This record gives sequence, structure tokens and C-alpha cells, in this order.
Amino acid sequence: MICQNNGTLQASGLSQALVGTLLKEWGFDGYVRWLRGLRGRYRLRRDWTIDFLHERFNIKQVTEPASGKSSIFVAYKYKKLVVDEKHLHVVDHHDEKEDHGGGTNPLFEFVPATSGMFLWLKFPLQYHKDYHHLVETRSPSEARTFLSDRLWKGLLDSGVLFRPGFVSKGGARKKGIKLAIRLRF
Repeated sequence: MICQNNGTLQASGLSQALVGTLLKEWGFDGYVRWLRGLRGRYRLRRDWTIDFLHERFNIKQVTEPASGKSSIFVAYKYKKLVVDEKHLHVVDHHDEKEDHGGGTNPLFEFVPATSGMFLWLKFPLQYHKDYHHLVETRSPSEARTFLSDRLWKGLLDSGVLFRPGFVSKGGARKKGIKLAIRLRF
């Protein structure tokens, strides 16, 4: 136990020396200036990521900031992504038959990050076209695992780098019918 604490909780001497030297050179005001610049860069990258989602999906805000809760945004199918050998193209598209519900079923939801560098996309699986059929033939947990594994494989096959949400939550897949992807911006 003591060896583990020393190995994982204490910073190395080199990193402590580097931070000490930076703080001595920059001073407190320099450190605060650096933090403000970092905050601005992350805000810009977050906004670019959200703008990218708005360009490709029909995004609706479902909670108002005045309610005291964070704004939740829900994405619906609106634009079609066309992939050729090396490029991803966005085409304005709305096909009632392809939407499996006329475009009323959410694809994913997210809350814009207010700190940090991650945006969590949560996918409500109950709206997936295969979910109810899968639940008839297996448990809800098995259906969720099947659909999430299919999503992860599809993303990997498309060359998209991602991290399944359950990896960031201690390695356990939570019960329920939502799965999550943690995007870094």
C-alpha cells in the first residue's frame, strides 16, 4: 500500500523542479496570465467542436440556462455524412424513411463543457432501430453491449479516434440505456 501511494501520488523530482523554476521565473502574475491563456484556448477549441456538431446535425437546446441547470443539447439527424476513400462530405439531407421516426428520435445529447477539455456525447440506445428487437432476444444489458460494441467498431473502421465513456468511469459499463463517448477538444 505504501509503495503504491509513493509511486502514484507523489510527483517526480524532475516535474517538481520544472514547475518550481517556472513559478520562480513567471511569478504569480505570470502563472495567472498563462492560466487565462490556456482557458481561452480551451474555450475556443470547445466552441469549434460544438460548431462542428451544429454543422452536421440538427441541434436543439432542451434546457434553459435560466433554470439553474446546465444547458443540455440534443442532436437529431439532419445532415448526411458521405464518406469516400479519404474525405468526409456533409450534404443537406432529410429523408423521412431513413430517420426511423421522421427525425424525431435523438441521436445523442451533450452538455457544453464549462471547464476542462472534454465533451461527453451520450447516446440513448432505446431509439436505435435495432434496440427493441435485440431486447426481445437477449437482456437489456447484452443489447446495450452489442450496440455499443458495434458503434466502437464502426468508429474505428472509419478512422475515428475516440475513447468509450466506460473507460473513463472506472472500466465498468453502467446499467441503463445510454452509452457515452468522451471527445477531447
